[in-house]
Amino acid sequence: MGAEQIIADPQVLGVIGTSCSGAAVAASPVISAAGLVMISPSNTSPALTSDLAGNASPDYHPGYFRVSVNDLYQARAVADFAYNELGLRRMAAINDGDPYTMGLTNAFGDAFSAIGGEVAATATIAKGQADMASVLTEFAAATPDGIFFPLFDEEGLPFAKQVREHDSLKGATLIAGAALLDSEFLSKPQSEGVYAAGPETDLGTNVNATTGKSVDDVLAAYEAAYGGFPGTPYWAHSYDATTLLLNAIEIVAGEDDGKLYVDRAALHRQLHATSGFQGLLGTLTCDEFGDCGTGRINIYHHTDLNITDPAQLPVVYRFGGQAQVTGSSPMEPVMEITARDMVDRETLKAFVEAAKEYAKSFPFSEDIAEEFRQEGGRWKHESIYLILGNSDGVVLFHGANPALDGQNLIDLEDHNGVKITQELIAAAAAGGGFVAYYFDNPAVDENGDGELVGDPIGSPKISYAIPVIDPQTGMEFILISGFYPQIKDG
Repeated sequence: MGAEQIIADPQVLGVIGTSCSGAAVAASPVISAAGLVMISPSNTSPALTSDLAGNASPDYHPGYFRVSVNDLYQARAVADFAYNELGLRRMAAINDGDPYTMGLTNAFGDAFSAIGGEVAATATIAKGQADMASVLTEFAAATPDGIFFPLFDEEGLPFAKQVREHDSLKGATLIAGAALLDSEFLSKPQSEGVYAAGPETDLGTNVNATTGKSVDDVLAAYEAAYGGFPGTPYWAHSYDATTLLLNAIEIVAGEDDGKLYVDRAALHRQLHATSGFQGLLGTLTCDEFGDCGTGRINIYHHTDLNITDPAQLPVVYRFGGQAQVTGSSPMEPVMEITARDMVDRETLKAFVEAAKEYAKSFPFSEDIAEEFRQEGGRWKHESIYLILGNSDGVVLFHGANPALDGQNLIDLEDHNGVKITQELIAAAAAGGGFVAYYFDNPAVDENGDGELVGDPIGSPKISYAIPVIDPQTGMEFILISGFYPQIKDG
C-alpha cells in the first residue's frame, strides 16, 4: 500500500528506504515500474541486487539502489572470523524465513563450507516466535561449536537468553548479525559475550562532500535535535543515501519557463553512474545492479553491558581490506584480504594497498616474490595476481608469468587503443587510480575458437596502480593488480 501511494504522487522522484529487505522485495518492483528510484540505507539481502559475479538476483529491479553492504560480504566475514580466528569448525544457523535472515544464513553456510567448516544444523523459526525449545534441542543434538543467529530483536532476544540457559549450548559461541546491533539488544544481559557482524561504525573524520558535514558534525546535530546517540549503526547510511539522491537530482534537474523539471530516466542513469562519491561512509561507487556500498564489514564483541551505543563496541575483526587496525584488542589486526576476496573496485584497491604494506621493500625479496606467485595463496588466485614495474614501463615482477620479468611493456595497448601501461603509470603518478581496458582472460574463450589464450580483443578488465617507495633506497616503483568484473574467480 505504501509504495502504491508513493507512485500516485507525480511530484515524487525517489524514495529513501526501505529499512528492511523484506519490505524492499515488495516495494522495489512497484517503485521501479513507475520509473522512480529508491535508495536503501539498510537493506542487505543479496536477493535485491546481484550475486556480485555479474548476475542479477531474483528480486532485482532497475530502480533499486542501496548504500548498505550486500550480505554476501557479511557472510564471508562471519565465516572467515569463525573458522580462522575463533577456530570454530561446526556451526548452527537460524533464520526467521524473511529475505534478510534466510539469505544471510544461506550465504554463510556456503562461505563456511567453502573454507572447510560444517554447518551441522539450520533452523527456520516464525516471526514473533518466543519459545525456542524445539530449535535448541535440534541444535544440541548437532553439537555445534558456535551459532550464527542474524535475527531481529523480537526473536533474537529470547533466542540468546534461552541458549545461555541451555545446559548443552551455553558454552557455544554466539555470533549475531547487524539487526541486533542496536541499543535494545545491547542493553540486555543475554547480549554479553555475543559477537555481532555489521557495518562500520568507526567512521573517523569522514566528510560528506555534498554537504561538507563531517561525522562529528552530523552526530552533534542529531544530539541537539533528538538527544543522545542514534540507536542504529545505519544512521550514516541514511545520511549518505539522502545526499546521494539529492545530489543526483541536482545534476539532472533543468528549468523551463520558471518550472523545475527532472527527467526520471536521466536520474536513473546518474545514480548508476555514481563513482567516487565521498560520503560519511567513505567512497561510494554504484555497480550495474545498484550496490553502492563499501564492501566493508566489522565484527564487534559485546563484553560490557554499560555500552549500548553500537559505535562504542570494540572491533575485533575487519573485513574489506584494512591490513591492520588500531586499539587495544589483541584480536584486532586479523583481517587479511586475499586474491580470492577481490570482487569490485573497493576490494581491488584494498588488495593492492595490503600488498604494499606486506612487502615493505621494493623490488621484492626472493621470499616475498615466491609467496606472491603461490597459486591459491593470499596473493595469487587464478587471474588475480600482482605486478611490480617502474615508470619506464619495465616489468620487474609478474605474479602470473615470470617470463615477462625484465620486459618493457610501455607500448602495450588494447584493441581500443588504450595504452595500458602508460595509463597505469599515470594513475600511480597521481597517487593511485583505476584503469579500465580489455585484456585476454586465460579463463575465458572470448572468441569461441576453443582456445583460452591469444584472443586479440579480450575481456573487460579493471586494474589499480599505486606508487611504492623502497624505504632504504628511496627508489619509486609501481604496484598493480586487476580483475575481470564479469568473472568471479573460484
